[in-house]
Amino acid sequence: MSWLKRFHNYKLSNLHSSVSSHSTILLQCTVSRWMDRKRRFKFENFLLSKPDIYTIIKDSWEGSKGRGISQRISMCTQNLRFWSKSFNSDFRKEASRIHKDMEAVRGHNDDMSIYIAIV
Repeated sequence: MSWLKRFHNYKLSNLHSSVSSHSTILLQCTVSRWMDRKRRFKFENFLLSKPDIYTIIKDSWEGSKGRGISQRISMCTQNLRFWSKSFNSDFRKEASRIHKDMEAVRGHNDDMSIYIAIV
């Protein structure tokens, strides 16, 4: 197998120099989407309505004392991701239901449409 096929995410270039007979080699890596399969945590505003969120954040932050800011944020993110999994399916269902209700009343100005939108 050739080098290019084996390392298709890499680009190798020779950088030319006018002051030297040697050329610098530049090796660049491009990360493909398939390599980054880990889903990122997306903070949803509805999580702020959950009373446990402040405890999760506080415990995560205090539990990572002595670490760098990046590590502390990562730990907090991991804990929030794990904790919020129980809400995600309910949130998606509720968002879908609300979206359907909004589509149903779009363009209507009668009393019934207003009532459905409020409920």
